[in-house]
Amino acid sequence: MFQNASHLAQVIDHTLVRPDATLDELTAACQDAKKYGFACVVVNSGHVVRARELLSGTLVKVCSVVGFPHGANTTTVKIVEAMEAMKNGASELDFVANIGMVKSGRYDSVEIDIKNIIVMTPQKVHKVILETGILTEDEIIRVCEIAMRAGAEGICTSSGPAIMEEYLKKRK
Repeated sequence: MFQNASHLAQVIDHTLVRPDATLDELTAACQDAKKYGFACVVVNSGHVVRARELLSGTLVKVCSVVGFPHGANTTTVKIVEAMEAMKNGASELDFVANIGMVKSGRYDSVEIDIKNIIVMTPQKVHKVILETGILTEDEIIRVCEIAMRAGAEGICTSSGPAIMEEYLKKRK
């Protein structure tokens, strides 16, 4: 499928979304992305401006997470966060599907949320983050169908923290 490692790197999103990520770590992540030719660097919205500056003049894009990590924000809050990230230089948006609405079977609300974010942030790449570790197979399929109908270009399999929370609950 990939001719070499360089071609593979072009489809990798290098992610740094830990809440304690330092500016030095952000700089290192951007340097790695440039060195290896990753598609983009995914950061919290507060790091978009700095990431854009660090990646200026390269083909590496900046992606901001929205509604991270649980997707429980209102649609309006997610739209404002997405628009701010766009204004600050994000060319891609990864937003978390509302886990509580998915688990409640409120797929109509999930679809409205996803559609409205996409409509209000045109000409960007949109990827929906699913908490695959805590969703059932049917829930994953339903949200994937919704995301694609709404115009999302991709799906991400997890934001990470929710899976860790679920893992820790099961260990008790």
